[in-house]
Amino acid sequence: ESLKGNDAAIKVVLGQGRLLTTREPIAMEEGAGVIDVGNPSIIDFEVLPNPRMIRLIGRSPGVTDLSITTSEDPVYNFEVHVGYDLKLLNAQLRQLFPDASLRLGQMGPHVVVEGQARSPSQIDQILRAIDLHISSYGLGGSGASQPRRSSSGGFPIGGGQSGANDQGQGGQQQGGGGAVIVQ
Repeated sequence: ESLKGNDAAIKVVLGQGRLLTTREPIAMEEGAGVIDVGNPSIIDFEVLPNPRMIRLIGRSPGVTDLSITTSEDPVYNFEVHVGYDLKLLNAQLRQLFPDASLRLGQMGPHVVVEGQARSPSQIDQILRAIDLHISSYGLGGSGASQPRRSSSGGFPIGGGQSGANDQGQGGQQQGGGGAVIVQ
């Protein structure tokens, strides 16, 4: 049998939940299903009373896989991306700094900001606001680095969970996965 790719990519906001509904029940009265998470430090899940639904909860920024094997043997594979609520952060920054031109992104556990501000003190204020937003997730602070200015006048800013470093480590944690049997 040939290898099958992922059925879908799912985005989950850090600290929030997202419902996932399968085409058929995960577990039946006469059989058990299996839910397997590649890195349980990135997402957690809750089995709901509806046999077709589970709730995914984003625990830390990163990417992991989720496999669901139903009691009838169909297998669903998902790539799950957990990230910060960048829409909320962007709205807050626009409200606080209406004259700044900012673009937000996420690279692993890091928030990346690019754009223009009117002064170095405004850059510091923007960095503090981002750091406060990221620390509100309860991950121990962002460890935001000093801005690196590009030739176009923009400034990318790195931040993420504590333990992350400039080599990009910390978002993809290695370790054993976890499997749960659903009956």
